[in-house]
Order: sequence, then structure tokens, then C-alpha cells
Amino acid sequence: MECATQWSCRLKAWFDQVVRVNKTFTFDLARGDRPLEPVLSSKTVIALTACGEFGFGSGELNEGGDHLVPHLRSVSRYLGMSEFHHVGVEYQEFADHRHEASKAAASRSVRDLGARLASLAASEAA
Repeated sequence: MECATQWSCRLKAWFDQVVRVNKTFTFDLARGDRPLEPVLSSKTVIALTACGEFGFGSGELNEGGDHLVPHLRSVSRYLGMSEFHHVGVEYQEFADHRHEASKAAASRSVRDLGARLASLAASEAA
């Protein structure tokens, strides 16, 4: 299968090299319908993305058109992900006020997420 962009090829290749049976997950048919189990656990994944289009959320114009974030969420489970956060910038190709607003909203989201995760880590360390 040919990748759409060079970056998506690199990302897929990275996952193909890192996600390995008996390295990042185990496979045991004794577990029944869920034979895969990550070796690692309690990992937090933060995906920061930029997109030329917009409206990939539930009920929006391009709902179901985002193939990257669902893939990251799915594959990250093999790496022990228990918590997934996504912050995205949209409207990049439009290069107008909507893109600027999206960048500003993403900056606020990253700042808030960082503060929330730092606070959580501090309370767990105490």
C-alpha cells in the first residue's frame, strides 16, 4: 500500500519497527477473544496534529475523515497507552482567521493539558 505522504510513511514505519510481539505486547490465545496484552502500562500519549482541512469532530462536516488520530489511538494501545490526548490545529490550507483561531485554541489546550498533567504528576508523587 502506498502512503499518501512521506511523513505518514515514516510514522507507519516507526510503528512497524517499534510495536513487536513479545517486546511491546504479548500474544496468548489462553486470553480468549483478547489475546493481545501490552507489556508496558499506564502510559500517556499526547498527539499534536495540524490539518489543512477542518471539522473532523462528531457531527461536523468531515466527520470520519480523520484517519490519523484514530490510528494513533489504536496502535498506542500496543505500547501500553492508558490515556490519550489530542490537540489539533485545523484550517491550515485556508490560512485565514479560522486558522489563527484554531492555533490560538490549540495553544490554550496544550497549556491547560500541560498544567493538568503536571498537577496530576505532582499529586501522585506526594
